[in-house]
Amino acid sequence: FSFCLRRDTQVAPGLLVMDTSSSHPLLRSGAAFKSIPILNSKYWATVMTDVALRGFNDPNICTPSCAAIIDSGTSVVTLPPAARGLVRHIETHIQHKCDDVSGLPSLRFMLAGVQVELPPELYLVRKPNTLECSHVFVVLDKASPYGPVWVLGLPFLRAYYSVFNRALKQVSLAPSDPSCTLLDTASGHAFWSQAQAGHATNKTRIGPGKRQLFPIVADL
Repeated sequence: FSFCLRRDTQVAPGLLVMDTSSSHPLLRSGAAFKSIPILNSKYWATVMTDVALRGFNDPNICTPSCAAIIDSGTSVVTLPPAARGLVRHIETHIQHKCDDVSGLPSLRFMLAGVQVELPPELYLVRKPNTLECSHVFVVLDKASPYGPVWVLGLPFLRAYYSVFNRALKQVSLAPSDPSCTLLDTASGHAFWSQAQAGHATNKTRIGPGKRQLFPIVADL
């Protein structure tokens, strides 16, 4: 299955595609997907070997490795107690108002050799009924055979079009724009967009030697 969380309006729906083939058609779309192998576990988990934030350095956060769970059911990003210093660093650089994130760096993760990132506009949130800023990080003390556990929840997934493929044992991520338009990197044309979405079951269109999937509008 795959999904994308729109972020162009406060009430934007998400897009969901259910597909049971061993090779998801999205991965053949020409979009810039990076595939991350997952571990043999009940979670969508992988090995993380580095966490980087410009202006902050702590070699002990993820040495020699951590486990990272990519989880659409978690509304925050959890991190281990060893990463409290990173959170404090971010807190000292958050402006009192959330109206300017231009000076804040992205948080970068190395997942099984693939670099992905969480931009500041997605790790900062506005406190309810105020103009004040907070963040999406929550400390969670959870261990694994691969090291301390991070959970990369919805704030992380909002940056990507995500394909979860249990048959291939991988999660594939492609950067998405706020409207979840998925572009072919060769032609620059949209593989699909919100205007193509359906509202019932998964749809396909058969063209000359080509299969095209259409997403379902879903409240994600």
